Amino acid sequence: MFLLYRKVRPIEQRHKSFESKTICSKEQIKDQRGREKEGIRTMKKKIITLGMVAALVATTTACGNKYVDLGEYKGLNIEYAADETEITDEVVEQNIASQLSSISQEVTDKNYKAKEGDTVNIDYKGLKDGKAFDGGTAQGYDLVLGSNSFIDGFEDGLIGAKKGQKLSLNLTFPEEYQSDELAGQDVVFKVTVNEIKQAATIEDLDDEFVTSNFPDYKTVEEYKNSVKEDMINSQNETVEEAKKDAAWEEVVANCKIKDYPQEDIDQYIEDSNKYVEEMLSHYGDDLTIDDYLEQMGQSKEDYEEQQLEAAKKEVASCLVAEAIAKKEKLELTEDEYDEMLTEYTNKFQYDSTDALEEEAGKETLTNEFQRVKVIDFIVENCTFTHADGMEATDTQE
Repeated sequence: MFLLYRKVRPIEQRHKSFESKTICSKEQIKDQRGREKEGIRTMKKKIITLGMVAALVATTTACGNKYVDLGEYKGLNIEYAADETEITDEVVEQNIASQLSSISQEVTDKNYKAKEGDTVNIDYKGLKDGKAFDGGTAQGYDLVLGSNSFIDGFEDGLIGAKKGQKLSLNLTFPEEYQSDELAGQDVVFKVTVNEIKQAATIEDLDDEFVTSNFPDYKTVEEYKNSVKEDMINSQNETVEEAKKDAAWEEVVANCKIKDYPQEDIDQYIEDSNKYVEEMLSHYGDDLTIDDYLEQMGQSKEDYEEQQLEAAKKEVASCLVAEAIAKKEKLELTEDEYDEMLTEYTNKFQYDSTDALEEEAGKETLTNEFQRVKVIDFIVENCTFTHADGMEATDTQE
């Protein structure tokens, strides 16, 4: 069925420690599901990698500040950028409308004609010279009209169709199509429209709709209040993260890194390469880093230079955190460790705190949590100004 698609979209997985490099699948990779799980795995890996670097740094800095001269890190005024638009009822309505658009309801009117944005459930068979071609046949396929998922003319040919209607679509594959056998070729698609579904709208929102589609709520008011609360919490978290990132970036920039522990640099690069290989293995057993670089049009030398710079950045961060922790006597307590362990377990969807400790290791997590404590200390001892010139305000409630 994949042969019908306009183009093969790359599967991307971004890792903050990788300087925003992109991991792409080979063209034959068809299944792009599970991205949310990949994102969770990415963050799990980040915890472990940074914690391991921090653990190594802890040993290298035990005998003094051999590697870093601390700069100013308290009393700073930090400029940060984050969207702090007020979450009004109108904004909530827009968010709800977006959520509802993903909920489709079957159209019962037999005379209803499909329009852009509707989902049509179809059976189709592609014929070239009167014979079915590979990948051109499917049954019970849900297609959103206007999604541009299929070649030009396919979706447009279904606009105005009714439930139960049979159509013949005379189309031409694009010249640049990935299959040489189909590129530029005339074909006919035999299509049967099994069902038409419309996206839900605000007008559909009543208590019955809510209980049917959002079982955690009994009324429209409960649902709307929950959406607003989630939006406010999400925005507040984003603002706090923006402040932390901006503050820590400035603090590290104020410090002088005299040297980098080579074993830490090597360990980080080794872990990063293992991570890339692990991600690539999900998209094909024979997909190597060299394949990835070739697809990205990137040389091995550039890739290695980026890895080195990323390693230096992370090691520098750990060196600075360790130095500040020692100077300010910011030791992680058992209660703080337990609290953060529970937080990370829930945030990154581990089955239990024991599962997280088993995968990452207690020492690794201790050092990661220690760094978080240092950054929190920095934030508490800074003032903040929004990038638009306004002094930071309290988060929304």
